[in-house]
Amino acid sequence: MAVPPQLSASLIVTAPMVGRTVTGTHNYRVLMVQRVSKSGSFDGAHVFPGGVLEKKDYEAAPDGHPELAHKLCAARETLEETGLLFTKPPAIRRWWARDAIAGLRGKTIQEVCVEASTRPADLQLFARWITPRAQKRWRFDTRFYMLNIADDDRFLLDQLERKTLVQTRELVGMSWSSPADLLLANMRGELPLFPPQFAILHEMSKYRRWQDLLARGVGQCEEESDVVESNPVEPLLCSRSDGVVVALLPGDRAYSPDSATSVADAELFCQDSAERGLRRLYMNRRAGGGGFDAISLVQTPDTMGSAPAFPAGAPRL
Repeated sequence: MAVPPQLSASLIVTAPMVGRTVTGTHNYRVLMVQRVSKSGSFDGAHVFPGGVLEKKDYEAAPDGHPELAHKLCAARETLEETGLLFTKPPAIRRWWARDAIAGLRGKTIQEVCVEASTRPADLQLFARWITPRAQKRWRFDTRFYMLNIADDDRFLLDQLERKTLVQTRELVGMSWSSPADLLLANMRGELPLFPPQFAILHEMSKYRRWQDLLARGVGQCEEESDVVESNPVEPLLCSRSDGVVVALLPGDRAYSPDSATSVADAELFCQDSAERGLRRLYMNRRAGGGGFDAISLVQTPDTMGSAPAFPAGAPRL
């Protein structure tokens, strides 16, 4: 029997590369954090800041609204892990300090956000992923939200240049890189990722300018957000005889939501070299740590089903 997934939320943050031009790559960078090697989940992998929903997230949300509770969770976890609370001046001066977390002084994340003039309710849902049922230790049902920092937010950009403290109990550090650089590092075996982070970065890489990524988010209607919410991506895993792990995604010809906890016995599906009806990830399990290297997406135009291909959305501060 599969382990029930825990509800969780993550925040994808982009910041412009001020003073740089687009020369074959992107004019923005993405915030990533690296988990410690023995964090219990995502060992040593690079992920977006986030974590499991807690009772206080629901208590902080008006009427306990589930959607807002998820967004507050993403904002709270980002603050707790990185010390970053994305706000507008002048309120940020109060919270941008080494003791930012201690500075909460019993306030809920909702109260902090109100005082700091930031609005988690404006975050747009980018993707929703559920850990494969084959995972026996930890499973998560994660909603990923996106926030873009504009290139005219000079005050906020100045703050990003400061050295901030990370939650060393869970993190090794944090970094900012373009989607292209992150994907290249993964291909080289230098930056382990899990399927959700790879898929999201892959989708973001299609947008060289943060302005275009923002426009997609602004143009996302409520109906499209509902599609993301109601169609979570829950991969099915199988391992090939050559050691490559295959993650079947909704829409793949071999994918079935009614499959058992894994499809490890379906060697035929893993070896399927058909040119049609494929929507899957091929990846190498990282030795001695969490995450995967050299992840690649194979998706043919005639993919079965109506599962969305990682829809995106992001508000501007």
